[in-house]
Amino acid sequence: MKLFQQPVTLPGPLRFGTEAEREVSRCILWFMSRSFDLLHAAGFVDGAGEPGLLLPEDQDEAQRRGAQAAESLPKANCAGRAEIGYLRSLTTNGMAAKTCPYETIMVLKDACGLGSSFLGALAWKSLERGHLVQLCPSPLNSQRLEAVLLPELGAAWVSDRTGIYGRTYALDEIPDAERTTALREAMLRDSALQQDLIRLAEEQMQMAGILYQVIL
Repeated sequence: MKLFQQPVTLPGPLRFGTEAEREVSRCILWFMSRSFDLLHAAGFVDGAGEPGLLLPEDQDEAQRRGAQAAESLPKANCAGRAEIGYLRSLTTNGMAAKTCPYETIMVLKDACGLGSSFLGALAWKSLERGHLVQLCPSPLNSQRLEAVLLPELGAAWVSDRTGIYGRTYALDEIPDAERTTALREAMLRDSALQQDLIRLAEEQMQMAGILYQVIL
């Protein structure tokens, strides 16, 4: 499965052959830049980053579980390889997501924000075991993974934030009940603002798409 290479994606290349094309292309780049800035801002609106709600031992436990999940994978007789690509990208038609055609899809219950820690450990251990690993950062925050794909094994682990369906894996049980409730409330509180920022980013990309038709 070919992944998106950027969090913000045009349907094709820009043109700079004539002065008119250069001017339109500069406007398109302005709208794309604004879209990217809005996505970046949305990435900061995440209740999981609120101090005191997630503890270091929560992250450690998520990483332990990720490494444990990789231990069950067969060992390959070659060096591991890593590729980076986006499972989702903002396009001129809105947020687009690649379909995940793999037989095994594990969906992480990520309402407490522990998915990236789990996926990072899973990816590292899978590389040690000699597999091709596709790392998929979030289009909202490139420092957070939202999926790890193992195409040679036909397997994928994805955050439930991607909207992909599969067998669920509970991560939200790691914090104690009181902090889990607080985390979910914080995530829900911030979700509306995050979605507003994403909608604004989509509007900017729609403007870029309208201008793009001018130079086709």
